[in-house]
Amino acid sequence: MSSLYIHIPFCPRICPYCDFLKLCYFPDWGKRYCAKLIEEIRALPGLFDTIYLGGGTPTCLGNEDLDRVLSACQAHLAAGGEFSIEGNPESFGKSLCALLSLHGVNRVSIGAQSANPKSLKTLGRTHSFGDVKRAIANLRQAGIDNLNLDLIYALPEESDAEAEEDALSFAGLPIAHISAYSLILEENSVYGRKGVKEADEDTQARQFRLIKNALEGLSFAQYEVSSFAKPGYQCRHNLNYWQDGFYLALGIGAAGYDEKGHYKNRIGMFDYFDSGSVREYEEEGKQDKIETFLLTNLRLVQGFSQAEFIGRFGEEEWGKLKRKAQKDIDLGLLTILEGRVSCTPRGLMLLDSVLLDLF
Repeated sequence: MSSLYIHIPFCPRICPYCDFLKLCYFPDWGKRYCAKLIEEIRALPGLFDTIYLGGGTPTCLGNEDLDRVLSACQAHLAAGGEFSIEGNPESFGKSLCALLSLHGVNRVSIGAQSANPKSLKTLGRTHSFGDVKRAIANLRQAGIDNLNLDLIYALPEESDAEAEEDALSFAGLPIAHISAYSLILEENSVYGRKGVKEADEDTQARQFRLIKNALEGLSFAQYEVSSFAKPGYQCRHNLNYWQDGFYLALGIGAAGYDEKGHYKNRIGMFDYFDSGSVREYEEEGKQDKIETFLLTNLRLVQGFSQAEFIGRFGEEEWGKLKRKAQKDIDLGLLTILEGRVSCTPRGLMLLDSVLLDLF
């Protein structure tokens, strides 16, 4: 097992577009949750090449609790490993940045979302672009320079020019990685329940092309559907997900993957206080595993190797896949070159359609 994901379900407030598993932070619950989490982390065997604290907003924990969680994690980080945490821009004051550095955190993902005050208001965010710049400065001063900014585009009433300007504003900062996502409004989000509509597909595609061109003009290379990095700064933890590798998950509702298959930990805060992470496995047949492999690997610009597919699923399944792929090869959406299967740039834009053909 090379990767460990730890879910911190607390947030200082609930953003209206968010549908992730989260709860408003209460210090008493935070302490109890962290105590159980530390117990589980300390019981883990071995070391991990990547550790990722996600949420929720992990940095909303009090520094005392976060200190203990980070310390427990650090003991399980392999030499040269990637240790990531995510948080809101206003979280990263100098004391927190020093704490992260002390415990070996070497990659930080900042929920910046936009540089535009109007867009931030639409998203229900309370930070400013100035807070983003201060967070970056504080993290770099603490010796952490592997920094990602999340960018959300295709917001209600957002113009193409505003989306492009966000990308240029982000890429002009001393960061190494940008994750760009169109605004998706699930039914369970506040905006979803209010009936707020997503931008149409043409708008999403048009704005993404503008963002992609802007980022690539400033040394950020796309390596996954939504991910752009400067050379040497691809997210190792996420690459393991997209290459269909195993990963251990701790915390309520966290998703993991091991030799038995994919699982989610049981949801329920008081159940977690009592029993810790209780895995509930999905029922998966061979076709499910093939579809998961394609769903993850074809997100990557480099795709996957024929040899790896055959090693996992056999020559017969490879033959079936090639026959299914021919339609999208003819349409210029897929390629099979030098033993690798990958989407073309246009195919990445139409990945859902490509996957439906392959399934």
